[in-house]
Formats: sequence, structure tokens, C-alpha cells
Amino acid sequence: MQENTVALYVRQLLLALCYLQQRQVRHGALNFTTVTLSSRLPDAIIKISDAGLASIFDPKNELLRKKPTCFNSYRVIFFSS
Repeated sequence: MQENTVALYVRQLLLALCYLQQRQVRHGALNFTTVTLSSRLPDAIIKISDAGLASIFDPKNELLRKKPTCFNSYRVIFFSS
């Protein structure tokens, strides 16, 4: 995979996360299985799945605090109510 292609994917991912942040949508479980590509082509589009479901199914972050992973923000684990 070309470095330019990876840079475009990272840019798309960061823009998507900024979009969610501006709308106060917390993913809660962002990892390699929830970030996918629309195709195998270099011009593929980043897709983030399950966005916002964590706040519906675990509004107090109890599950994240019981079983945190390296993908969870320390703010979600330690400072959320």
C-alpha cells in the first residue's frame, strides 16, 4: 500500500472523528473492526460503523470500565459519570 493512500485514509478517519465530535457522538469502541474501507481500491472511502451505539447501550460506560481495551479513551474509563 502506498504511503499517499494511507495518508488519505488517515485524513478521512480524522475528519470523520471530528464530524462525530462536533455532533457530540461518542463511539466508545473505535478499533480495527469498526473502521472499514468501501473497497480495495486506492480511492476507497473510510466507513466507521457502530457510531453512537455505545451511548445507547452503555450510557454510563459501565461495560467500558469493567473491561477496558487499549482502544478506549482514559477519559471514558475514569472520568465519565
